Amino acid sequence: MARVTIEDCLDVVDNRFALVHATAERTKQLFQGSKPLVNCKNREAVTALREIADNKLDIKYVTRGEDTYEMAAGFDGDEKTIEI
Repeated sequence: MARVTIEDCLDVVDNRFALVHATAERTKQLFQGSKPLVNCKNREAVTALREIADNKLDIKYVTRGEDTYEMAAGFDGDEKTIEI
C-alpha cells in the first residue's frame, strides 16, 4: 500500500492543527476497539491518517471563542464522525 502523507490528509482537513486533533481522536477510538474503515495492517495512528486521507471520516469542527478549535466533550458513538 502506498505511503500516506500529511499532504494527502490536508486535502481533506483544513489545517495541520485540526489534522492532529482528528488523528489523535480517531487513534483513541481505534485503540478502544473501533473497527478500521480502511483495509490495512498498520498501527492505529497510520490507520487513522489513511482513513482521513481517503475521506472515510466526517470531521466536524466545534468552534468555541474566536478562531479556536477544541475537542468536543465525549464521543457520541458514531465511529465515522469526529468532532474537533
